[in-house]
Amino acid sequence: MINVMKLGDKTIGECENCGCRFAYGEENIKDFKLYGGGKLQTILSYIECPNCGMQHKVRKGVVEE
Repeated sequence: MINVMKLGDKTIGECENCGCRFAYGEENIKDFKLYGGGKLQTILSYIECPNCGMQHKVRKGVVEE
């Protein structure tokens, strides 16, 4: 049986490009803002693989008007 010793804020990710497994937290998430028609349409949040640098989307937000 596996017991959780301490709950943390890290998430485990796996790169689809190189197979690297890594942990990341909120401080590692970067945002990319998409504009259309002069207005902010969407914010894409992503992390970068520490081994190969490939970007992986972690959540998608839509800006409400």
